[in-house]
Amino acid sequence: MGDRSVRAAVAGIVHYLGFHPEARDTAEGIRRWWLAERDGELSDADVQAALDQLLQHDRVTRMTLPDGTQLYAAKVAVIEQRLQRESKN
Repeated sequence: MGDRSVRAAVAGIVHYLGFHPEARDTAEGIRRWWLAERDGELSDADVQAALDQLLQHDRVTRMTLPDGTQLYAAKVAVIEQRLQRESKN
């Protein structure tokens, strides 16, 4: 896990959520599907570190399903801010 890889994962997740604001997935699914073009470059630890940073900065939210599976999604406030910016353009 390196700082460059974590930054790349953060950027990729934010970019993906910008185009798919209602998306939600597990850390593994995010690595495999949202960051598919970087598959092989990013480890599970890189993606988890990126998600942890995004959680700390209130950019994503984490939901735990009854079976313990954790899903990540964009924070509603972040989506609303983006929609407001786009409506002004």
